[in-house]
Amino acid sequence: WYQRRVRGSLFGWVGKKEESGELFGLEGGQAEYVLVPFADSTLVRIPSGVSLEEALLAGDILSTAFLCLSNSGVPLRSETTNEQQKGDGAIGVVIGCGPVGLLVLLWAADFLFEKLFVVDPVSERLQLAEKLTSSYLPFELKTLKMEDGVEGRRKLVEILKKETGGRGVDVALEVVGGGGGDLSSLRFSYDVLRPGGVISSVGVPTQASFPFSPVEGYDKNITYKSGRCSARMLMDKVIHLLSKKEERRFAQIITHRLPLSEALAGYNLFLHRLDGCVKVVFHSNHYLMKGSSSLSC
Repeated sequence: WYQRRVRGSLFGWVGKKEESGELFGLEGGQAEYVLVPFADSTLVRIPSGVSLEEALLAGDILSTAFLCLSNSGVPLRSETTNEQQKGDGAIGVVIGCGPVGLLVLLWAADFLFEKLFVVDPVSERLQLAEKLTSSYLPFELKTLKMEDGVEGRRKLVEILKKETGGRGVDVALEVVGGGGGDLSSLRFSYDVLRPGGVISSVGVPTQASFPFSPVEGYDKNITYKSGRCSARMLMDKVIHLLSKKEERRFAQIITHRLPLSEALAGYNLFLHRLDGCVKVVFHSNHYLMKGSSSLSC
């Protein structure tokens, strides 16, 4: 039983063939039933009023988006006084408009911003960002397309500086990650940031070193926060905030809902951005037939 449990990936692990070392299977809980170790301390009960799909997102990218905003130092509107809300809010830029970036924008309605910019190289993503947030944001959102190459980045930095009176943004919310050196999203975050500003980065980095030096960080007096989201740590707060909302704004990013039997097709849609794919959710066959609560993404 033990060997079958481990090799059968019931913990969400990927298997490994002993002869070739080849990996097989899909990581995570993409099955109708999953064995959950220490379930009494790792699972969170979904309260009434929270949809299954939004609860599912809370276990991963919805909490990641919340962390990105929490690390920026911009307060939640619900945690500020009416007098504080009369003052100037923060001016920020969201770098990257994939699923996490879209959720950052949707969460941002709950935070004390005065204005947000969103930057992405794909026009369709920027249009989607405007469409999804138009009913929720109590402040101005401006989309900016990022052109390729050093010159394209330089022009965009100039535009953002001009839009902020030559100062730069208060916070840069970086959700892209990757590498790229001087063309990286992290370098762009540094370049558009005002002195004393905050970079909150939740994108997964792949480069071995920072694209800005310790001297540059010191001279600009920046605060840099980064790290993998501990979704379980944040889920109690995230689920509580979701339970207070009547609308289902976050589930808007789900563009495809497929049965588990079509999981590979779903991954292909997501990988190659086919059919306008942003986020895929798999429903178990049991869910489709009986109304069960088995979902995965």
